[in-house]
Amino acid sequence: MIASAACFIATFAILARHLTRTLGPVASTALLIWVAATVSERFLIRPEMASFPLLAAVQLVLVEGRRNPKRLRWLVPLMIGWANMHAPVHRGVAAIAAAIGGALLAETKGLPARWREDSAWPAESRRALQIWGGAAIGATLANPYLLRAWLFPSSS
Repeated sequence: MIASAACFIATFAILARHLTRTLGPVASTALLIWVAATVSERFLIRPEMASFPLLAAVQLVLVEGRRNPKRLRWLVPLMIGWANMHAPVHRGVAAIAAAIGGALLAETKGLPARWREDSAWPAESRRALQIWGGAAIGATLANPYLLRAWLFPSSS
């Protein structure tokens, strides 16, 4: 129960840190209360409880990595840890792949300018995202089951 509580507290602490930076204290508190009410049924001891703070941490690293590319290095140990804890590591991989894809699409001239501006990453951050994001995705193979761990969620 203590581990479950710690995972959910960590998840909300990470969300609060990110939301407060972008929305301010009042709006972020209101949103966190809504999120807590929405996901309250998940506040049980569940095998995937560690995935919640890990996904929040991956998303926070991606957001902060846009401004500070050195932070993107944290993706690798986060994904190695996640790959060795629980099968839903593919959710973190999807978040990283979406960030890489969005950053690359922002360079496409055929898209509307506003879309490209909103999705664009500074060149140094984009390169770091490709390097560290790719390394983090590859690092998910650093588990006792190698590729079978990736296939596990689809085989059950």
